[in-house]
Amino acid sequence: MTIHILPVKEKDTDFMNKQPLQDMLLLPRISDIPEPQDHAEATSNSESPVESSIDNPVDAPIVGEAIDDRIIHPMHLTRFLVTNFRSVENSGWVEVDSVTALIGVNESGKTNLLVPLWKLNPAVGGELVPASDYPKKQFGAVRQAPESFHFITAEFEAGELGEELCGKLEISSEEASLIAVKRYFNGEYSISFPRREELGEIRRSSGEGAEDVVDTVIHSLPRFVYYSEFGNLDSEIYLPHVVQNLQRTDLGPREAAKSRTLRVLFKFVGLEPGEILELGRDFPRRKGRRREPTVEEIREIAMKKRERSILLQSAGGLLTDKFRNWWKQGDYKFRFEADGSHFRIWVSDDRRPEEVELESRSTGLQWFLSFYLVFLVESGGEHQNAVLLLDEPGLSLHPLAQRNLFAFFDSLAKVNKILYTTHSPFLLDAEHLGRARKVYVSQSGTTQVTSDLRSVEKDVRQAGAAYVVHSALNLNIAESMVTGCQPVVVQRISDQYYLSTIKTLLIGANKIAPKRELLFPPAGASKTVGVIASIISGRDETLPKVVLRDDEAGKQINAELKSDLYSDAQERIFSTDNYVLFNNSTTEDLIPAPFFAQVIDRWERNTDTAFADVLVNGKPVVEQVQAWAESQDLVLRDEWRVEVAKRVKEQALKKGIGAFDAGTIARWAKLFQELIRN
Repeated sequence: MTIHILPVKEKDTDFMNKQPLQDMLLLPRISDIPEPQDHAEATSNSESPVESSIDNPVDAPIVGEAIDDRIIHPMHLTRFLVTNFRSVENSGWVEVDSVTALIGVNESGKTNLLVPLWKLNPAVGGELVPASDYPKKQFGAVRQAPESFHFITAEFEAGELGEELCGKLEISSEEASLIAVKRYFNGEYSISFPRREELGEIRRSSGEGAEDVVDTVIHSLPRFVYYSEFGNLDSEIYLPHVVQNLQRTDLGPREAAKSRTLRVLFKFVGLEPGEILELGRDFPRRKGRRREPTVEEIREIAMKKRERSILLQSAGGLLTDKFRNWWKQGDYKFRFEADGSHFRIWVSDDRRPEEVELESRSTGLQWFLSFYLVFLVESGGEHQNAVLLLDEPGLSLHPLAQRNLFAFFDSLAKVNKILYTTHSPFLLDAEHLGRARKVYVSQSGTTQVTSDLRSVEKDVRQAGAAYVVHSALNLNIAESMVTGCQPVVVQRISDQYYLSTIKTLLIGANKIAPKRELLFPPAGASKTVGVIASIISGRDETLPKVVLRDDEAGKQINAELKSDLYSDAQERIFSTDNYVLFNNSTTEDLIPAPFFAQVIDRWERNTDTAFADVLVNGKPVVEQVQAWAESQDLVLRDEWRVEVAKRVKEQALKKGIGAFDAGTIARWAKLFQELIRN
């Protein structure tokens, strides 16, 4: 096959936006396989219309050809980049986990990260609206040439699709295993292969066979489902309206959201609203007809009502049993009642046995019930293999109920990846901080994202998002004191990753058996270490153990602690030099250098010389990475150590303790045996 090659490198993320128009490689979207859609879900996923005399929203892109018989190979989102969308000029790459939290204060632009991802390949709705979506600073330029500006770039692990494509493109399976997809403001697409950059970007018209490659990739994209409202259920429902609304296509957003929730409610309990309505009908009395019902007709009506009563009792019991597994704020019982054309939902609990209408219970209970029903039912249908984007979920929930969402998210994540926004510390799991991304407004007024969760003293704009992280961490530390866990204070987030990884490996290999759960709260500077240590220990209690790096900053903290708070407990401070074979070490050096180098080279591929080729064993690896990066004209991001630590954790846990030599394991065991010893 012949495919035109366009050399493209993204060292400058705005490069594509600066190209001449004739050099752009654009793809018309291959739409989803046509299938029936109800308006309720469509409305819930659509934004409010924006009236403007200059705007013509970009509709769903034109279908190139019918591909209903094409085999779909699921692609898995790994990271994405937003550019030139609303308040986002360049977000930087956002790594995606099975569950990813975007945290930040109000008006930081969290929604402006979810919406463009949704509009990459929306399940329903998702039209581009110029007045809302174009960046205000470049509105004129984008409006004049929307085909020259891309707003979203997403990278996907191709899986089986990569095996199919490598033959068509004559590239290796490794090179075909990662696919980047962009979408432009005119609704068109381009694709590329980051592990084979010289291939460039491919369009459907690039040559023989290219159209089939592009169509296959676009058709295999996961669908993105965006939610910002979940349509709380009313306690009393008029069944004729329900039957009508489920067929209507002109409902407003709020009524459509309620209609969707009712649809999944009846689907969940196995009822049809029309059937419930029909079973409850009395003997019809038409004007001018005086006949009374016969005994047989009365018996038939009574039997239908009895059948309806049994159906409703069974459905209420089913919902009660299922809901109890997720809602931990009380033991609730639901009862469904039908009276003629009216359907009611009654709720009671173990502390308040008197039944009360659903809408008279807490807003949090109503929200969680609606949320629970929608996702439990639709994740197995409309949402299967989709990426769920949840905008500020659970704001009306009590903090303990917000924490219950974590378990629910983890359950949903077995089927769907989830990204959600929040500004609540109770919706951030301190034991999974690797899932969190900090969102803030930069000095230029644009939205920025980082995985470095530290509070940056020189940048007050990050303080709001960092406060959420620190609040969640402090809550976790406080709980650990109550539940008997053992906190071990470390300096930075990356230290937390490494020590948590080593702990997991050692426990799995039966090298250590701690009686209490080990936590590694990062503290930062020596003053913060002192504050956290004081909170953890309490009055007249033993100070927590501390693990410090032996770089310049770590040595300074060590000296300050030993001269002040830890003057009488110096043996509770541990330095990394004691557990590696050289001096001036950091927690990175607890990991064998060759293993660390493999991770570095997979993390940063755009260099002439691999880090493994210049690695010197027996020297601090962080300094070597910095020197190597400088020699390769590679600018390391501020949070690079956190990003690498996360990747080391993923690879180490994936490969297991067998990937490490006996000497390393022995030094790890020595450190942790000393940490868990009283």
